[in-house]
Amino acid sequence: MTDDLSDGERSIEGGVSQPVEQVWFDDQAGFDEDMAEFLRSTFQLDRKRSSASDSAKNNKVHEKVGWCESDLHPENLGPYYRKPQCTHAKDGRKIGKGEQTGHVVRSANCPAGIAATLAYDEHYRVKVTRAVYTYRHKLDRHIFDHYPSQ
Repeated sequence: MTDDLSDGERSIEGGVSQPVEQVWFDDQAGFDEDMAEFLRSTFQLDRKRSSASDSAKNNKVHEKVGWCESDLHPENLGPYYRKPQCTHAKDGRKIGKGEQTGHVVRSANCPAGIAATLAYDEHYRVKVTRAVYTYRHKLDRHIFDHYPSQ
């Protein structure tokens, strides 16, 4: 049985999705909108991981010797670094000395993910700095439509 793809959906062959088409975005909202469309068209869910908030980035700048005002990250632009990654990206999470019980672990240790960083290019913009499109699991419409978190 084959799935007919509607307009805007990318085909997925051999566990590799098509790359995102845009690298620079004017703001976080534009990046979020494009990512949502990319994920929908490739039958993916993601979990968002912000690894550097604007205040954390600025605290690191303040710790440097000889920093200046232009080194500071504007705090109204959102996270400095974001990493949407596959929902199957990690192993079971450990808490303290044990493991979480009562949670279904869906990990396949999947490497797929996209990293985006705020970069200054005449003004601050979001830039896709890293992207891995290879998955360790099947991606298709049926799995996407029936995924438990939906």
